[in-house]
Amino acid sequence: DLCRLGALWEIGAGVGSVAASLQSDSFDIVAVEPIVEGARSCISKGLPTLCATLDQLKLPPNSIEAIGLFDVLEHLAEPEHLLAECRRVIAPGGFVILTVPAHQFLWSHEDTASGHFRRYSLSSISSLLNLSGLTVVSASHFFSFLVFPGLIQRKLRPKSKTSTVEQLDKQVIRSLRPPRIFETLLNSLGAIEYRLLKRFPLPFGTSIIVVASIP
Repeated sequence: DLCRLGALWEIGAGVGSVAASLQSDSFDIVAVEPIVEGARSCISKGLPTLCATLDQLKLPPNSIEAIGLFDVLEHLAEPEHLLAECRRVIAPGGFVILTVPAHQFLWSHEDTASGHFRRYSLSSISSLLNLSGLTVVSASHFFSFLVFPGLIQRKLRPKSKTSTVEQLDKQVIRSLRPPRIFETLLNSLGAIEYRLLKRFPLPFGTSIIVVASIP
């Protein structure tokens, strides 16, 4: 009964933070997460959850209306395989909504620690989607206010310093748990940026959001 019209299937849902937020905003969500610990976390948040990859589910063709890929493609050496499966299972007129990190020049230790293969540009992510049979409806950068801090952090980091995987993991965890005053500032800036995004695409940012459709 999970193959219901109108549901957004979040593929690679992780611990369910995005899916839970969308569900709290009254979206109908199905979380798909192959890692057991992540799937358990999704379940604990009250999300309908499947512990699998999308291709392992062997869904019928044209069976769902929308898929979310939030910070997923950069973790895949060959993302076209996942996009091909998305193309197969989404019904005509359906959508893929995705986010990816932007700008290869912002590559940092955090990308390495997170298991990223690449960062994207608007042209590269659009080309990838078009080659997968998806039509880009809209695309924009976001988190524009983090570009310059990211560049400064990258510039100031000693190039000769090497870090262990454990150290890199700690750096990522710290970045995900900013000081409260900084978190409040980010939320305020994010709210302003959201209002701007509703009017026009942003020319730069540390991430990209794309909406693509199935012809």
